[in-house]
Amino acid sequence: MVVADDSALPAAERGWFLEQVRRLEPEALVVYVASRQDDAVEREVRAHGVLHYASRPLDEARMLRVLGSLASYAAASVVARRPSC
Repeated sequence: MVVADDSALPAAERGWFLEQVRRLEPEALVVYVASRQDDAVEREVRAHGVLHYASRPLDEARMLRVLGSLASYAAASVVARRPSC
């Protein structure tokens, strides 16, 4: 799972960064945290495979639910890929 925070990621590098994530880890579960809600940015990052977009201020309970569900999804995916004995 990758969490990208746009306060540390210049807008000009956003697409490039997310493409690199996909290139290096095609099955990465990506959460993008924006400094403010921006529908255009949300569309852009989702086009690069972002599963969840959030903007500040973050709702702690909601983020914990999102991260928990992504972790459960990742665990289920690992189990599903295991070869049967």
